Amino acid sequence: MHMRVLLAHVPGAQSDEELWTVEGQVCATHQEAALLRGLLEDDMEWAACLSEAARLQMPAQLRQLFVTILVFSEPSDPRALWEARKTGLCEDFNWHMDAEAAENAALRAIEAGLTEHGMSCRACGLPEPSAGVAEAEEMQQESDEQLGEDMRQHLNAEQCTAVDQVLAAVNGGPESQRCLFLDGPGGTGKTFFTTHWCTLCEGVVATCSQLHQQALLQRC
Repeated sequence: MHMRVLLAHVPGAQSDEELWTVEGQVCATHQEAALLRGLLEDDMEWAACLSEAARLQMPAQLRQLFVTILVFSEPSDPRALWEARKTGLCEDFNWHMDAEAAENAALRAIEAGLTEHGMSCRACGLPEPSAGVAEAEEMQQESDEQLGEDMRQHLNAEQCTAVDQVLAAVNGGPESQRCLFLDGPGGTGKTFFTTHWCTLCEGVVATCSQLHQQALLQRC
């Protein structure tokens, strides 16, 4: 892309070195030369756009916006945009993966969006997602499902009924009752109960609490 921009604005260039030379300074890349010639705008507008969207949109929507910017706006340094905003782009995956796996999962989602437009992460200068991440995610999902089944064996009848009600709310349509309240004295198994259904709903729900210790207990 940057080479095409230079060829359109540097008449008579016979080599990369001529394209890369700007007022006697030899640049390292086509992109750097295009920037020095004033043929590219910086990416502050797109960085601000992603920053504002991160306050309003879910991570999946943010990744869709990032793909739209890559495809239709051709930012000068997509990798710098990714590095600056990857925390928000990976946020949903960070709930149940380590940082490296979360980044790869986000990149796979971005790659899928780019593929629809005949592009790829590699073509845009982004890190290429690891091919092994999908298998790791599948194994993690199977592990969570098995853990959920094992934990259910330790629930009493009332807890099983409550879990079924929660799952019905999660999997039901818009008409389902989505507001549920769990109450009980200390030591009656509320944390174990919550951990059980969160394991069954991995990737669909996120735990939160006014107390950060309690929020961590709910997922540990």
